[in-house]
Amino acid sequence: MALCLVIKNNKLSDLCYRINVVLTESPGCYGSKKLAVILTALTDMFVKTKILTTNLCAPQSFSQYLTQVLAPETMIRLIVENFNNIFLEDAKEIIIDSIEFEQYIYDDSD
Repeated sequence: MALCLVIKNNKLSDLCYRINVVLTESPGCYGSKKLAVILTALTDMFVKTKILTTNLCAPQSFSQYLTQVLAPETMIRLIVENFNNIFLEDAKEIIIDSIEFEQYIYDDSD
């Protein structure tokens, strides 16, 4: 179950919603190339193995669920690990703060 579905606090739910919407268009500190790697890995782990079913994704499609739920959750968990187990809320803020710098750090013209 996605972290966003577990959070009951309205403020944190709003933050989680903003992260999911923004990451759909801009992956922040991971950049679009690394987001593509994460999505490929998630597809291999959950879609190709049929662990993730249409019923589990409903009402979203596989791609929507991967992009809007699993990829942001994966990024948040990676940041938590990279920063020596910081709080999940802090990891979410790092993603939000990094989005405006994405265009300067990651040039996808390669």
